[in-house]
Amino acid sequence: MKIIAVVQARMNSKRLPGKVMLSIIGKPLVWHIYDRLKKSKLVSDVIVSTGNSEKNELLCKFLTDNNIPHFFGNETDLIDRLYQTAKHFNADIIVRVTGDCPLTDPKIMDNLISTFIDSPEKYDVVVNNQEYTFPHGLDVEVYSFQILERLWNEIKNPEFREWFTLYLKKNNSNFNILNVRNLKNLSSHRWTVDYPEDFEFIKLIYENLYAENPN
Repeated sequence: MKIIAVVQARMNSKRLPGKVMLSIIGKPLVWHIYDRLKKSKLVSDVIVSTGNSEKNELLCKFLTDNNIPHFFGNETDLIDRLYQTAKHFNADIIVRVTGDCPLTDPKIMDNLISTFIDSPEKYDVVVNNQEYTFPHGLDVEVYSFQILERLWNEIKNPEFREWFTLYLKKNNSNFNILNVRNLKNLSSHRWTVDYPEDFEFIKLIYENLYAENPN
């Protein structure tokens, strides 16, 4: 069984363009996500999956120069890009993390993967963001290759093909989805990067804590 983590990242964010390449203590944000996911005990590969657009050239060069496994796919059809990435790397289980989560937690990720593996016939998808109880920015989604293939075939609306998690929410009765809840509701905390002030907050966390303990 091959388990891969896929970081879906692109440079054309409308609210904070190029955020995945913004520097935190000398490394781009996307590197920190990749580095944190590499600490997973269950994932065999961490892949950065980006769009084959000229806007992503800087990101692509960085990934190539730093020997970070990556895949180029459709810029806006995110279900196609995730499906094609999984197919290219022969994955059985795919863990999806978005490129705006530099505090992503490998322990939380491994917990969701373990839950998925322990109930292979019970769940199509295991997530922690259908209903928020974790801080925003610790989002993890676990899919089987079969369910990605089903979504890839089933979703026709271009908007849902870009934001396929919305399709899952709107059609959750058609899927066996487990939403893992945090013991304490911390959904009021915002640890994701969408706006300049988000980035400044994350940057302060790294500047104050990383040297003492990178984890």
